[in-house]
Amino acid sequence: MREVEADEMAPLGAEYDYPPFGKFFETKLLQPTIYYFLLWRALACLVRKYLWKDYSGFRKYRLCNLTICFLHSFFTGSAALIFFFARTRVLFEETIHWWDDSCAHVFLCSIGYFIHDTLDMLSNEWSKWMIELLFHHTLTIIIFLVQLTSQRFQPYAFWVLLMEVSSAFLHARSLLQISGVGDRNSKFFRGFLWSNVIVFIVFRFCVQTWQMWWILGNGERMMHFYYCVGFYGGIVFLTINAFLFYRVLASDGFLGEKRRTAMPSRENQTFTKSNTQLKKNK
Repeated sequence: MREVEADEMAPLGAEYDYPPFGKFFETKLLQPTIYYFLLWRALACLVRKYLWKDYSGFRKYRLCNLTICFLHSFFTGSAALIFFFARTRVLFEETIHWWDDSCAHVFLCSIGYFIHDTLDMLSNEWSKWMIELLFHHTLTIIIFLVQLTSQRFQPYAFWVLLMEVSSAFLHARSLLQISGVGDRNSKFFRGFLWSNVIVFIVFRFCVQTWQMWWILGNGERMMHFYYCVGFYGGIVFLTINAFLFYRVLASDGFLGEKRRTAMPSRENQTFTKSNTQLKKNK
């Protein structure tokens, strides 16, 4: 990996100018994003063809979709953890100016995944859950584009990716629930649910606490646009995570049986875009 000095990668003081979003359409960024998008599409096709053959309809779609979600979270979360231990000082002390071209591919890969997942959901599902996820995907892509086009805040973006460690646990939890494996291994599954809660607190709430503390303390080191993206974007993600945490606690029985049974399920609440189309794919 080649570290790049600030003067090499972008004009001095670029954090005081708006990000040049048009740079995303240049070959250096757009081409690998397309390749990663096609990779995720190919992986999704392989999953649909070779995995979850005993399931059909919407359940099979959910299992296939969640498998790709898990692979993305596992990859990006692992990359963020490796970066955390390999570049700890950078994360805490060079949050604005440090940049590495090879590290940018982690975020380009994520953008390719979010585009794939958006198209996958639009093709198979219409629900309030899908609308929430589309909002999440759009906001995340914007945040990644800010750092990719400005070539600033790459370490800060790795803080964002640390939350994918929790996402990997959440996707694994859903896979175990929908496939029925959790019901067949109740003791293991209960322990996994506790692990999921702990990981959620550490890699979402603790990470976001540091992010909010950092943006509040360093607002004068960047233009107001970047401060707003960090602060208000952080507030939005904190709100999303708070609601998600409540849902997880309620649906997994941590808040009592009454709240667990009253909690709406995505599988029950979802109305598919084309039920007949899913039935044809059985």
